[in-house]
Amino acid sequence: MIGRLAIERAGRVETIDLDDYGAGAIADEAAGRANAWIKSLRHVEVAGRSLRDRFHYRGDSLWWFAELFLHKEGVVDALWRAALTLDAVCEVDEPTRIGIVDGGTALRHLVPQVAARLGIGLLPGTDTGRGAGPPRDAATGVKSRVLTWAAEARRALPGRRPTLQTGGTLAFVHSAFWRDATGEEGYIAPVLDALAATSAAPIQLVGVGPRHNFQARRWWHPLMPGWRQPRGDGAVVPVETLASHGALAGSRAVWRARHEVANALIGSAAMRAAARVAGYDAWDVIAPELRGIATLQFPWSVRAMDEARAAITQARPRLVLTYAEAGGWGRAIMTEARRHGIPCAGIQHGFIYRRWLNYLHERDEMQPSATMAHDAGFPRPDLTVVFDRVASLHLEIAGAFPRAALAVTGSPGLERLAARVRAIGAAERSTARVALGLADGDRAAVVVAKHVQLGRWLPLLVAANDQVAAAGAGRTRLIVKPHPAETPDLYAAAIDGSDTARLAPPSLDLATLLVACDLVVTVNSTVAIDAMALGIPALSVGVPNNLTPFVVAGGIAGVYRPDDLPSTLARLLQNDAARAELVARGLACAESGGIRTDDGAAVRAAEALAALADAGSGPAGASRPAPL
Repeated sequence: MIGRLAIERAGRVETIDLDDYGAGAIADEAAGRANAWIKSLRHVEVAGRSLRDRFHYRGDSLWWFAELFLHKEGVVDALWRAALTLDAVCEVDEPTRIGIVDGGTALRHLVPQVAARLGIGLLPGTDTGRGAGPPRDAATGVKSRVLTWAAEARRALPGRRPTLQTGGTLAFVHSAFWRDATGEEGYIAPVLDALAATSAAPIQLVGVGPRHNFQARRWWHPLMPGWRQPRGDGAVVPVETLASHGALAGSRAVWRARHEVANALIGSAAMRAAARVAGYDAWDVIAPELRGIATLQFPWSVRAMDEARAAITQARPRLVLTYAEAGGWGRAIMTEARRHGIPCAGIQHGFIYRRWLNYLHERDEMQPSATMAHDAGFPRPDLTVVFDRVASLHLEIAGAFPRAALAVTGSPGLERLAARVRAIGAAERSTARVALGLADGDRAAVVVAKHVQLGRWLPLLVAANDQVAAAGAGRTRLIVKPHPAETPDLYAAAIDGSDTARLAPPSLDLATLLVACDLVVTVNSTVAIDAMALGIPALSVGVPNNLTPFVVAGGIAGVYRPDDLPSTLARLLQNDAARAELVARGLACAESGGIRTDDGAAVRAAEALAALADAGSGPAGASRPAPL
């Protein structure tokens, strides 16, 4: 949230919602410029070396984890969005004085600077305090200690530690997405099943990350030993149970050096000079993020590397596999597989957002360091299995991936969804509509998106649908499906009091909802792309966003401004011809991008992975320098 700004013009004061004002094109530009700014820091000098070369672990740069921290925390993005929005307000509305009604750190930090630069007065009561202040540093420090001490405490507790089978494929999966009810992995189960029938068998699953989705986690969960929490039939072994106390000696050394590292980052004159956002001095907000890199991100990252190393050393696999290859865990896993000379692969498991920094790389990042002998560059998988030509082209152009390191095999998830959709007959559809409270003539849109991405658009959708329903052209309903990684109560508040919106019952799966409803609505969800390929009309709100290429191509409808929501919903829900036209454009768009469903994706992916395992890899490096 940016916040609200009070502006004075001609003696009158009005309030502007900056989140609304700075949505769409401004937010999209801010995301791109924030990514570019973060990427530029790898060249900044810290204690005589570039940031990329200054901090390393067993010879591999820790920059790959620093950039993730800056991207994930969102502080840099918030600064850019606030700065660009404030500049736009002042240019268009030409206020004589401005003030803060409410807002976050970025707004409080920037408003005084904007006013000073443009010669605008500050309204009485405006908070001119600058910087993130001690609370940000304190929170980061507490989180760092909890994660570190919890990791040590788990290893001190008694219990039998599991062992891994050797050879075959070592697949690292998210612990939270193991399905106890079905005894399968939640993201790539079809590929794992197909892979088990190839030369890359047997398959050993190792779970990374918390065993609860992020909305359901509690402070005590990190303290619970993984070997006392079997997952289903025990197929997933928690990674933290495989590393002994001694295996974490290196990461403990990095933990002890965290304040020294923070001082080096904060003490860099070049870093201080680089901390400018849209021409404004952002040092007071950036400095706590740099300390967070040193005290939280680096210690966590090297512990993940140590734990991945312990698993790989014990299993001695022919192939290391994960679908989290671009995030913190994935980079740690890929680094250790490369260090051991074991072929490694990543599997696309969802839509790769065009503004997702995790997949954005410059050409020089893929090259070994010119000054660090053991740094081999970004820990890219030897092979990345992707769904379609859209993803492949994005990784090749925006991610600097070699074309030979990409395999287009199709989406097993889409094929599974397509099979389920085809299997739903008229009777099951009718039963589902009754469960959703839909009469025969009702039209319904199903909202499928993370609450954190929907943000203000969820109440806007509810209000717009209420308006359409009140117009009397026909009963329209909004069905909201909570994301599996979030709890329903997050969504319930936005629909409370609406007669036309309700939460989808947990008993109805996604396929049933798609068949029972007439339109899919989202912000950035892959479901919109799947729907497009299945001949189901889809609408993306909050454009421009990561679905913009599909909106521009005409395969998915888009709403840029909230004022357009009622008319767009009415047209796509109540106009059969408009909906049929969108379906036709969607199918053509899917065909041009190679987004297909022929029931062969899992087998093709397994064959590509097995070929990688059979091909082998080069020898691991013999000697490595000390960390940091």
